[in-house]
Amino acid sequence: RRTPQMSADAAPGRRPFIIGIGGGSASGKTTVVESIMSRMGSAEGRVVSISQDCFYRPLTPEQARNVADHNFDHPAAMDFDEQLELLRTLQQGAREVRVPQYDFCTHSRLPSSEDTRVCSPDIVIFEGILALHDPRLRDVFDLTIFVDTDVDLRLLRRITRDIEHRGRSLASVVEQYERFVKPSHDQFIEPCKRTADLVVPFNRRNLVAIELICDHIDLLRARCTKLAEDFHEVSAARALAQPALPKMVNGRVQPTASTVGVGGKAHPAL
Repeated sequence: RRTPQMSADAAPGRRPFIIGIGGGSASGKTTVVESIMSRMGSAEGRVVSISQDCFYRPLTPEQARNVADHNFDHPAAMDFDEQLELLRTLQQGAREVRVPQYDFCTHSRLPSSEDTRVCSPDIVIFEGILALHDPRLRDVFDLTIFVDTDVDLRLLRRITRDIEHRGRSLASVVEQYERFVKPSHDQFIEPCKRTADLVVPFNRRNLVAIELICDHIDLLRARCTKLAEDFHEVSAARALAQPALPKMVNGRVQPTASTVGVGGKAHPAL
């Protein structure tokens, strides 16, 4: 497991607004992410998205030989500690982090030279079926969104996607859905809906919902910025108001920044 890389010139204090988006397989999460990025502006890296798929655990040789028996929809298939470490690094104001890349053909991590660099984003969108599963991740997110789509529509989308783009047979898609996808959704993914700040119905492209989400993001970001500014102002005022304590050397008070020495004696500063 690689530690997220933080550049030497990181600027703690300037932190991005971090959004977590979860929902079932083929629910439309990617469409929601792309719509938000288009609306909020992804130019010059203002808004970046990170897929939870990047954090799948590499399969052992035995698991790879029996890949049809591996449940990719179970939390155990992902490295949540690594996800948390990367998100916290971003939260601390890192100017750059590196996101690992997962090869679904070999079911292994690509070399670190293939990592994706994320540099000084204003908004980070972290998206995946289990993005809202771990409470530690939810604590990092400034906003959580659950994309809620009818179960039959999700199945139809998944069948279409896997047959047309992944060369799967109808029988294999249905078997995987019944064996792994639906049980994992019911046990681990659907309960996340209760923890989300926003639940977005997405049986079709919901442009109104996207506009409302983006307006909500703008409002929350403005509040966070104001709170941060107020906090820094109060902290600075307290630091200035706090008098420095005089030092004692051999039983005598020594002059400090808040004392003025006169005639070899220390007196309170006027």
